[in-house]
Amino acid sequence: MGNACCKAPKIIENHIFGNFLRNWPLGTYKWGGWGGGVVSHGTPEVYFIGNIVHNNGGEGLLAYGNAGGAVFENNIVYDNWSVNIYLDGRYDSIVEGNFIFSHDPDSGVLYHNKDKNPKDGKNFRRLRPEGIMTADERFPATFHDIRIVNNIIVGCRRGITHYGHAKDSGLKNVLIANNTIILPNKKGVGERFIGIRIPYNHGNNSNVIIRNNIVYGENPDTYLLSIDYDPAKFNNFGGLIFDHNIWYNPNSSCSFHMGSRWLKIYDIGFNKWAKKCRENGQGEGSKFVEPKFVNAVGYAAKGLRLSSDSPAINAGIFIEGVTTDYFGNKRDGEPDIGAIEFVGE
Repeated sequence: MGNACCKAPKIIENHIFGNFLRNWPLGTYKWGGWGGGVVSHGTPEVYFIGNIVHNNGGEGLLAYGNAGGAVFENNIVYDNWSVNIYLDGRYDSIVEGNFIFSHDPDSGVLYHNKDKNPKDGKNFRRLRPEGIMTADERFPATFHDIRIVNNIIVGCRRGITHYGHAKDSGLKNVLIANNTIILPNKKGVGERFIGIRIPYNHGNNSNVIIRNNIVYGENPDTYLLSIDYDPAKFNNFGGLIFDHNIWYNPNSSCSFHMGSRWLKIYDIGFNKWAKKCRENGQGEGSKFVEPKFVNAVGYAAKGLRLSSDSPAINAGIFIEGVTTDYFGNKRDGEPDIGAIEFVGE
């Protein structure tokens, strides 16, 4: 993005909650069509900075429509319906330095929403939002050139994911770097919780770099990473580049899912995952090891600082343009993995 236009819309340091009450009781809009806490529709150069956004009847922060230049920066976004930060059909956009989380949901808030089939679990699943979702809901696909960096995502259904509804959709020129993702210590209802999910997108993914991230979970029924693909066509990582990430779940021997369907035959462990990476000329610097946070329990960014003996310290690779961390601390030539640089106890 170039310099911000002085007339560009800016939503800065607001407290936004309880919007889109038409989806109250929650789940009234079961099959879509809900709004959001703050929505930009096709507005170029729009800025969402330093806001607190929570408990809205739709996505928390949402920018969609064929336009460039959406920036989501330094926001606290939590407990919104379905998705906390949603970027649909945008390009040349940035999601950086946000603290995004979900508390454990209470199914009682779904009472009296006239759901004719509550047993399918759809409404309950949406109570625990996706952290960051990108998408191409409409044809033709216009999503490309996106930076998702230095975010902290805790307790969300999926940390980072893409919804490629349009057939020509794909992750194109996307950087996912120096994020810290903590999965819920729960078992999902009707689905597994996932740190990073990359759909196959009809083979349209290209130049997707997943680097310097920490993805951590403790529940054995969570996936650190899920990559969809067509087994009949899949012979490489299809436009995906993985390196210098820390993945860790001490209670699961098969934390990686690589397949077109949700079958256990596609679940693999880190060693097999690392071998597949090497076979495709990538995966350098990645580890399956305890990242050693100061305190990973709770909903505070400071608890996800690195301990002095963390294997994430100086284990990353320098990325052009990623010169500071979540707190604004400088990243040097040997950056740490994750959203927060170690600067001392």
